[in-house]
Amino acid sequence: MRWSYPHWRALLLGLLVWASLLSACAAPPAPEPVSTSVPLVRPLVLWHAWSASEQRTLAMLIEQYNQTSAVPIVLQAVPAATFATELQDALLVGNAPDLLLVQSHTLGALSDTNLIQPITAAHWSPTEREDILPTVLASALVTGTLAMSATTAERPTDPAALLNDPAQLYGVPISFDTLGLYYHRAQAGTTPKSMAQVLAIAETLAQTDSEPPTWGMAYTLSLDKTLPYLSATGGAVFAPDGTVVLAASGRPGTEFWLEWLLALSRQPGVLATSDSIVIDSALRSQSAWMTIDWAHTLPRYQSLWGEQLEVAVLPPIEPEGLPPRPFVQSMVLALPEQAQPAPADQVAALIAYLHSPAVQTTLLEQGYQPVRASLPLTGGTSQLRAARSFRAQTATALPMPTSRFENEVVRGELQRMLAAVLRGVIAPSDAITRADQMIREQQQGLPAQP
Repeated sequence: MRWSYPHWRALLLGLLVWASLLSACAAPPAPEPVSTSVPLVRPLVLWHAWSASEQRTLAMLIEQYNQTSAVPIVLQAVPAATFATELQDALLVGNAPDLLLVQSHTLGALSDTNLIQPITAAHWSPTEREDILPTVLASALVTGTLAMSATTAERPTDPAALLNDPAQLYGVPISFDTLGLYYHRAQAGTTPKSMAQVLAIAETLAQTDSEPPTWGMAYTLSLDKTLPYLSATGGAVFAPDGTVVLAASGRPGTEFWLEWLLALSRQPGVLATSDSIVIDSALRSQSAWMTIDWAHTLPRYQSLWGEQLEVAVLPPIEPEGLPPRPFVQSMVLALPEQAQPAPADQVAALIAYLHSPAVQTTLLEQGYQPVRASLPLTGGTSQLRAARSFRAQTATALPMPTSRFENEVVRGELQRMLAAVLRGVIAPSDAITRADQMIREQQQGLPAQP
């Protein structure tokens, strides 16, 4: 049978009706599923250059923080030697960390190259800063002030005055380091009140004709451990205005300092040399009973001398002499200069945690000196006795230089000057003249200090 147009038309109408019925009977579409997952929180990445042994303490503290914080911290170790270079590269490609833990003396170089940003009141309020030991707080300032300008009266010592400009604060101190006089209580018999008394005690304790010989004192004559006595002798590298005065008004005191160290290297009963390996060997074999060293080495002496360990502030050369002024270095939390910095409230939360009494006490127990002035240091253990001495030492100490010029130029010239004198290759007066000239020439070739 041939289908005519009316037949085709009737068939199509029937199909349309059937399709409409099926559509009407179909189930309504299912609603869109509602997501119940929690949005991912971006962690804050913290770079540090702590050693393998130090990382255990840091990892423990950050793990405890992450257990209660809504924003976790991820630690990443970076070699100290390449820290600044890797940070610069990371900032260029937009893959920089959110936080840094660095030594305070590096802040000047990092700020000069625009790798870090200032700490503001939103990160750390001025009220909270009031409980930080003043010299420790000053170590986190980048002011352009030359720390090696010596004399007590001419040097700015009030960090509150320096903090009037918030752009000067580039780090938040977490722990600090400075020098102290370590001695064995039973051997020394008393707390030495001057270096003259130290040398007298050393001579009575020494048995240099024994095998191996025993020394009353072992002293590394490196720049960092002897420089505190430069200001105690009236020596100076700079005037307060930044003028080099090493071979001018600073010459008499600096020459006395060099001659005193030279005499110390020949002092009976004292092992005094720039060779740190020789000094460490004598101390580790318990062949010496006094030394000058940094606070971070406290655990080493605790293992050697136990509860016989005592630490005192650095004594003056003579009983009524000027107090030596060691540098204070601090471990600081700093912020990279990036387009999307870590939120200020998240940074503030981490700072509050690191400054909490519990964390500061843990740091003390692990061999780090706490920065909070209100943290009680009561107790009779050698660790707490030492902590009280290191805290007392900060009262006369100086913030370690942050300026690139002092760290990269002045320090090197002073090291060469000291080494040449101790080796006997040049007289102190000639060494001072040469170092003064080299510092002047290099200062003139560098941009003016801010």
